Amino acid sequence: MPTNTSAQTGGGLKYLFLSHSPKETELIGKVVNGFMRKAFLTDATLYLVLHDRSSVEDAVFRAINYTLRGHSCRIQILFEKDVPVTQLIPQVDFYIAGNNPDEWLYMQTALSNNVPIIGTVETEDEMFADIPQIEQVEQWKNFIQPQVVELFKTYPPSEYEYFLFHLGLGESLCFFYWLKEYRKISKKKILLFCVSDSHISLMNLSPYIDMTIKVPPVVFDYLYIFCSKDYGIKNFCELYNTERSLRGRIARVAYAEVHAIGVAQDYLRIPPHIKFSRYDVQLPDQSIANAQKIFNGMGLVRGRTIFMVTEGISQFLHHHKDFWVKLVRRLREKNFEVVTNSPTPIIPDCKNVFLPLADSSAFVGLCGKIISTTTGFTEAICSVNVKDKIQLKTVTYSQNDTKGISFGVVTDNLRYYGRRLFEDQMYQFSEYMKLMMPPNVNYSMERFGNNPEEDDAVIEKIVAEILENTKS
Repeated sequence: MPTNTSAQTGGGLKYLFLSHSPKETELIGKVVNGFMRKAFLTDATLYLVLHDRSSVEDAVFRAINYTLRGHSCRIQILFEKDVPVTQLIPQVDFYIAGNNPDEWLYMQTALSNNVPIIGTVETEDEMFADIPQIEQVEQWKNFIQPQVVELFKTYPPSEYEYFLFHLGLGESLCFFYWLKEYRKISKKKILLFCVSDSHISLMNLSPYIDMTIKVPPVVFDYLYIFCSKDYGIKNFCELYNTERSLRGRIARVAYAEVHAIGVAQDYLRIPPHIKFSRYDVQLPDQSIANAQKIFNGMGLVRGRTIFMVTEGISQFLHHHKDFWVKLVRRLREKNFEVVTNSPTPIIPDCKNVFLPLADSSAFVGLCGKIISTTTGFTEAICSVNVKDKIQLKTVTYSQNDTKGISFGVVTDNLRYYGRRLFEDQMYQFSEYMKLMMPPNVNYSMERFGNNPEEDDAVIEKIVAEILENTKS
């Protein structure tokens, strides 16, 4: 096995490619895919410059598709309006000529600064021929490839359909339930490659998935970059699109107004007349026993215990820590015990647990009450519990949060995500939850306040509802 997972010996070569039009999806894909194959695990960098944020949805989401997990390629997304391109070109090692309206200016800048120009008419291999072969990278590829060959001998493509999987648990839940209909279309068995224990725990609950395999992130990337075409591997992460791309699907996809459900239906090519429906899940006996043992061992009491999830992918505790601390304090004053979902204590004088997803589902059933930020983990553990009566309160974005657009970029790999926070999304999320939750889950939603005074009012409202439901 190679000595490290990142060969930092690629000479630090920097490539620059500008895409002006969202319609250049195929060209962007060619550049990105060619770079990924040659720069796998090296420290070479591709600067992908887009014209503006409006081109992100069609160009980046389709070409890059939120695909990699192992930080195996360095691609930095920039915007033409935010960076002085003519000043950036002299700082790179190669300029990749595309179809930009200002291409003549950029090529002239490259020529005058002795920056070699690569033409996109070249093949993907030729385009990045100047990235040197790295011994450590070749060692990794030689180490992984025999395992991959053996894997596909054991689970041959003639019998199995393969999916790469690392999206959030909310999107994963849509895939989880749509598979019932998908199996009527696909006659092959389903095999998932996952990188996280939570995905393994969730997907193992589905009777429509035949095999889940946990792989290291670097192997996940290897499968996508080098094996997707040969073995027909589908990257489920490609469904991670925005509402703009979703609107075009409304005419042909049932429940398209519910974001992740409609996108998953379209991705799996499930006919538009088929409506989304959940199926009941059987939690493993071992998970139920583990949850009961931990619940009793902590001295908790059913009906007087609240499970609290304060962190998620889209909202984090540090944004509203005072809110959660105050809420716990008020609940304890009303003689409720609060247990947070966290590997370490995060709120003073508050117990915490951190269990596998199936165990957490059984645990929240014992608690009977859960207060959570917006996170797919909460959606998953409540959705798969069809037995216990659960009162679920989601505390989501404040009024001010819904007035803009929030974007984030992780520049050391291909991960790019965006979220539009408008009033209609609050409605969509509520409708989505109605479809996702079984009848035994009583769901309601509340917003954070815009200031401490409003937060205090929200806290008092939540506590009052908890007390009222406890009496009933």
